[in-house]
Amino acid sequence: MPAISSPATLRLPLFIALAALVMGFPRTLVQTAGAGLFLAHFPAQWIAWIYLATALVCPLVATVFLRLESRLPLVPMLIGVQAASALVSVALSLFYRLEPQTVAALTFLWAQIENMTSSLVFWGLANQYFAIAQARREFARIGAGEQLGALGVGLTIPLALVLLQPSDLLLVSAASNLLAGALIIVILRRLAPAAGLAATPDLPLRPQPFNRRVKAFIAAIFAATLCSNLAFFLIDNSFYIETQAHFADGVAATGFIGMALASAAGVSLVLSNTLAPVIMSRFGVAAVIPLLPGALLVLTLAVLLAHSGMAGGLAWVFGLVVAMKVLDESLRLCLYRPASQALFQPLPASARFRAQTLSEGFVEPSGIALAACLLLLAGLLPDIGAADIAIVLAPVLAIWWIAGLIVGRRYRTALELAVTGRQTLDPAAPVFASPQAIALLVDRARSLDPSEAAPLLPIIRSRDVQAYRALLPDLLGRSHDLDKVILSHPQDFAGAGLAPQLAALLPRAEAGLQPMLLAALSASADPVALAAITTFEPQSRAGHLARARALIAMGGPEGGAATRAFIEGLEDPHPQIRCDALQVLADSRDQEVVEAIALRFGDPDATTRHLAYRIAAGHGAPILLDGLHERLSDPACPSQDLPPLLSAMGSFGAPGLDVLRRVTTSGDPALQRLCVTALARIDDPAAQACLADLALTADPAVALAAISKIWGRALLLPRRPARARAEILIDQAVHLTRAIAVLNRDDDMGLAIAALRHEARQRLDLALALVMICDPHLVGTRPAFASVMRFGSGDPGYADEHFELALPPRLRPAALLALGGAQDTGDSRRLAALASAVPDQPGKCLAWLQAGPIPLSAWSRLCLANLAPPGSKIGGTQSMDVLEKVMILKSVDLFAGIEDVYLAEFAPVVEELFLDPGQALIAAGSMGTTLYIVVNGSLGVERNGVEIARLGRFDVAGELAAFDPQPRSADVVAREASHVLALSQAHLETLIASHMDIATSIIQTLSRRLRKALGG
Repeated sequence: MPAISSPATLRLPLFIALAALVMGFPRTLVQTAGAGLFLAHFPAQWIAWIYLATALVCPLVATVFLRLESRLPLVPMLIGVQAASALVSVALSLFYRLEPQTVAALTFLWAQIENMTSSLVFWGLANQYFAIAQARREFARIGAGEQLGALGVGLTIPLALVLLQPSDLLLVSAASNLLAGALIIVILRRLAPAAGLAATPDLPLRPQPFNRRVKAFIAAIFAATLCSNLAFFLIDNSFYIETQAHFADGVAATGFIGMALASAAGVSLVLSNTLAPVIMSRFGVAAVIPLLPGALLVLTLAVLLAHSGMAGGLAWVFGLVVAMKVLDESLRLCLYRPASQALFQPLPASARFRAQTLSEGFVEPSGIALAACLLLLAGLLPDIGAADIAIVLAPVLAIWWIAGLIVGRRYRTALELAVTGRQTLDPAAPVFASPQAIALLVDRARSLDPSEAAPLLPIIRSRDVQAYRALLPDLLGRSHDLDKVILSHPQDFAGAGLAPQLAALLPRAEAGLQPMLLAALSASADPVALAAITTFEPQSRAGHLARARALIAMGGPEGGAATRAFIEGLEDPHPQIRCDALQVLADSRDQEVVEAIALRFGDPDATTRHLAYRIAAGHGAPILLDGLHERLSDPACPSQDLPPLLSAMGSFGAPGLDVLRRVTTSGDPALQRLCVTALARIDDPAAQACLADLALTADPAVALAAISKIWGRALLLPRRPARARAEILIDQAVHLTRAIAVLNRDDDMGLAIAALRHEARQRLDLALALVMICDPHLVGTRPAFASVMRFGSGDPGYADEHFELALPPRLRPAALLALGGAQDTGDSRRLAALASAVPDQPGKCLAWLQAGPIPLSAWSRLCLANLAPPGSKIGGTQSMDVLEKVMILKSVDLFAGIEDVYLAEFAPVVEELFLDPGQALIAAGSMGTTLYIVVNGSLGVERNGVEIARLGRFDVAGELAAFDPQPRSADVVAREASHVLALSQAHLETLIASHMDIATSIIQTLSRRLRKALGG
C-alpha cells in the first residue's frame, strides 16, 4: 500500500520557521558586517550617502524581484535569490582585501538590499503555503524563527570576532544563504504540496474609484509611513554615530552592533508571544499605531535633556540612543508592522492593492531619501552627534505621533465603510477580527432596517458569540427574514433567558417559522418553554412534527410519551408515517430509539431506508454501525441502497474503514467511486492509504475521483509509482489516439469513436494529475486542480501552457502525440513502436480493442460490441439494454447535455416500471425521492381529483422531489398501459458527486424551465 504524506503530519509551520531562522542568519550577519566595516573606514555621518543610494537601488531591486516572480517557477526563483546573495557576499569578502573602503561602502548598501530580499523570500514562501485564515494563526509562530536566528547570531558575533575579521562574517553569511536554499528545496520538494492550489484562485480586481474619505485615510497612512521610515533611519544613524564614538576599534564596534541587534530580536521575540497579542486584541489597531512614535519621542526628549547638562551626559546619551535603537527595532517587528498591514484591510480590494503598492514602492523609499537629505544637510555642521540629530528627530516623531492619531480616527471611518454594505461583506476578512469592527457591526445591526441587519448577523456570530447573543433580545421578532436568520441556530438560545420572548412569538408566527421557534424553545430548556410547547396547537404537518421533536428534546413525562408514540409509528404500515417518525426521533440518543432506527434498515420502502441510513450517519451509535455492516453484507440489498449506505459508513470514521477497504478491493468501479467520497470523510492514515491505492487503480474515472479528494486535502502521492502509472496511461492514450484515427475511416463507428476519445482524454487528465500531485516542486507553475480536469477539453493553448510545463521530459513526447501534436524527433523510435502496435485496418483494429489490451470502461466495450451486457434488475426482468436506456435519457431535456459515457454509468440501475391503466404512480402527500421518465403511454397529473396536466413520451414527473425531497403536491395516475423509468435521488447524488459538470447541465436545464414558466 503506497504511503501518502501530509503537510499537517510533517509539521510544515515548523520547517518554514526553521527556514526563517536560517534566513535570519545572513540578514543579521551582513547588517553587522556592513555597519562594522563602514564605521572602520568612514565617519558615521557619511552613512547618509548609503541611505540615499538605498532609496534609489531598493525600488529597482524590488522591481527585478517581482519580474522574476511573475516569470519563473517558485523553486528556481527562491533558490536563485539565495544563491545570488551568497555569491555577492563571497565577492564582497574577497574584494575587501583589494579595495577596503569601496567594498565597505558597498557592503553596507548590500546589507539594506539583503534585508529587503530576505523578507520577500520568507514571506513569499510562507504566503505560498498558508491560506489567510491559517496564516494569521501560524505567522507569529513562524516569524519567531527569524527573531531566534537574529538573536543567536547577534549573541555569537562577539565570540566569533575573536577568531574572524568582520569581513569574514560575509563568508559565514554566504554559507547560511546556501543552507537556507537547501531548506527551501526540502520544503518544496519533499515536505509539502502547494496548499493554495486547492483554493479558489484570486478574482481579478475590479477598479474602484477612491472616494473622499478613502483618500483621506490613505493619505494619513502615507504620512505615518513617511515619518516612520524617516525616523527609523535618523535613529539608525544616531546609533552608528554613538557606536563609532565609543568604540575606536572596528572589531569591538562590530561585536557591539551584533549584540544590539540580538537584544532587539530577543525583546521582539518575548513581546510577540506575551504582551503584543494582548495589546492588539484589547486596544486595537488604532491605539497601537501612535504607541511607537510616542515611546520614541519620550526617549528623544530624554536624549536632549541628557545632552543639555545632566551629569555624565555623554554616557546617558549613548545609553538612551542604544535603547531607542533596540526599542524601535523590536516594537516595529512585533507591533507596528502587523498593525500597519491591518490598516489596509478595511479598504476595498482594488483600493487596498493600489494603496499598498504606492506605500511600498513610493512612500517608503521617499522616507529613506528624505532621511538621507536631512542627514547630509546636518552633516555640514562640525562634529555632529546624536543629540544634534535628536533636534531634527523630535519634530519628526511628533508629526508621526499626530499622524498616528489621525490614522486611528480615520481607521474607524474605514471600518464603517467596510460594514455599511458599500463593500461585499466577507465573514473571513481579517478586518472583522478587530474589536472595533465587531462593535461597529453590533451598533449597525441594532440600528439598521431588519433586511439590512440580516447579512451582518453571521459575521458577528462567527467573530464574537457573546456579542451576538447579547443582540438577540433586541432583534428577535422584528421581521420574518431576520427571525429566520436568528432561529437557524437554536443552540444559541441555550441559557439565554429568551424563553418568554420565544413563547410570545410562537402563536402569532407564520407556519414556516413555527418549527424553528419550537426548536429554539426546546434548546432553551426553560419551564416556560415546556409550557409553551405543550399548549401549542400546530396547524400543519411540519408543525406537528416540530412540536413532537421539541417535546422529546425537553424530556420529562411529555417527552417520554411522545417518544413511545413515535417508536410505535415506526411500525405503521404507511411509509409516510414511518418517515415522519424517523425524522422526529433522529436526534434522540435513547437506546430503545436507536434499536428501532436500526430495524428500519430493512424497511420495504426505499425512501424510509435511505432516511434511516442518513440518520445513522449523524448518530454514531455502534449498534447502527453493526446494522449498516449487516445490510451491506446482505446479498438481497438493492443496488440503489449502496450510495447512502457507503456514505453513512464513511461518517463513522475509523470504525467504518474496514468495511470500506473491503469494498474498494471488489474491483467494481461503481462501488469504488462511491467509496472515494466515503473515505475522504475519514481523517485517518489508513483511509488516506486507501485513497492512494484508488488513485493508482486501473479505472481512470475512479483514479480521478480519488486524486481530486487527495488534492483537496493537500496530500502527496509517492513519486515513483505515480510516475510509472502516468507513463502507462500516456502510452494507452497514444494507442487509443491511433485507434481513433484508424476507426475514423468507417462511417459506422461514430458512437465507438466518441467513447474512445473520452477514454484517451481521461487518461491524459489522469496522467497529468498524477505527475502534479506527487511533485510539489511544480508549485508556482502548475494550475489549480480544477484546471487540470479541463485539460482534455481540446484547448491547444491550455496544453501548450501547462501540460508541457508539468510533465517531465521523458513523458512529454508521447503525451503530445496523444494530443495530436507533432512527434518529438528525439524519441521517434519509441513513438513509432507505440503507434505500430495498433492494427492499421478498421476491422482488425476493432478486434484488437475488443481483445482487451487496454482496459476500457463498460460503456466503451458496449459501444464497440454494439450489444447490451447480460444482467438483471431489481423487481423483474430487464427489457431494455444499456444503449436503449442511454438513448431514452438523452431524449429528456434534463439529461440532454450530459455525455453518453456518464449516463451509461448509472443506466444499469435505472429501474423500469410497467403500469396498468388507472394505476397510481405518485400519491399526493407522500414523501418522494424518485423522478420518473415516460417511455411509452401517458400519465395524468391530478389535484383534488381534477387533471391539471398530461404527460407523454419522454416527459418527466417528480424531478423536483429527486433534488429536494418534499411531500408530493399531486397524484400521478396512468391513463393507459405505460412504461416508465425510475431514477432515485441516491443515484442522482452519486452521479453528480462523481461528475460536477453534470450538476451544471441539470441546473441550466431547470433554469430554462423556470424562465419559461415565468414567461421570461
